[in-house]
Amino acid sequence: YQRRVRGCNTMKSHALLLIFIAVHLVLISSREECKGIRSRVDTTPHVHYSEWDTQDEYGALNRLGPHKVRQALKTIKEAKTYQLGFVLSSKSRAFSTRVFRNYVFNVAIPSSNGLNYNDDYEYPAYLGVGSQIDTLAHICMNDTCYNRFKKEDLLIPTGTSQNVVGIADGTPIALDGLKYLGANNLLPIVTRGVVLNMPPVFRKHRLEVGDEIDCKKIVAALKRQNTTITPGDVVLLHTGYSEIMDQPEYPQSYPGLTLSGAQFLVEKKVVAVGADTVALEAVPSSENSQIWPGSVFSVHTLLIVKNGIFILEVMNTGILVNNAITDFMFVLGVPRASGAAQAHANPIAIK
Repeated sequence: YQRRVRGCNTMKSHALLLIFIAVHLVLISSREECKGIRSRVDTTPHVHYSEWDTQDEYGALNRLGPHKVRQALKTIKEAKTYQLGFVLSSKSRAFSTRVFRNYVFNVAIPSSNGLNYNDDYEYPAYLGVGSQIDTLAHICMNDTCYNRFKKEDLLIPTGTSQNVVGIADGTPIALDGLKYLGANNLLPIVTRGVVLNMPPVFRKHRLEVGDEIDCKKIVAALKRQNTTITPGDVVLLHTGYSEIMDQPEYPQSYPGLTLSGAQFLVEKKVVAVGADTVALEAVPSSENSQIWPGSVFSVHTLLIVKNGIFILEVMNTGILVNNAITDFMFVLGVPRASGAAQAHANPIAIK
């Protein structure tokens, strides 16, 4: 009996040793892959021309094509579909004071068949409410947007003011949106998607305010899930916030991506980055304050303005994690609203 007990203890010790070695190797790998990454974050006040063309409005969407569709097809096993967008309503989560309102009325038309119909009346809503995609027009720095498009050129066509309908906070309001970089330029996004389940990396059920997804955490998640990120992918970060989307406890500060994590994804040449929070990035973030002192929404700036990478917010990543899905076919088409800086989004994951 004592011999069996000693044998069991020995096996347990070996198992713990193997776990320790595995964790140690992951940490070493994370350090190597993230070495010097903070210093590579572009915190200069300059916006560079696109790597594709000086008139480019597609940004990272230039990385898409038939090869990414074929790659995504290989991830499909059972051809099951999952909606990654939440239901849009007056209760939808949104940043700051944004709201969504949709009023419906019924009209009866005198006729032999008693026809009546429902119609939408008014749509006084921000497009950046609920599940959404941020276009390359959404964020600018020093009055310069992606690919060095100037803010004034986006809002007012050169030499004319015919589409300007008012002034808000000293800024012209454009009737049909922006002239460049708007949602009407969004190409269909059909590519490989990857979802990273972050809470296990933090040894939590759900991330909390102050939890920062930096480069090392992303590498650890990739190792844990035994997956990789390839150029042209869409990467979604699961924080666990999708599980409390309809609950009163949903906070106004968020865990999320940091600059080193974003830089890692920039260097992986992704098309878009998303999360199940309303901000994607960590708010507040001690790392971001260290790397880019005084900056506001620095991850948005790095991804959109500096690198032409789109941002997806309020994504239902929980449905993927709960079904043990790591990679999948990602499909997204959005309403082609003229010059819109954001768009409602309901991506479809196919696995």
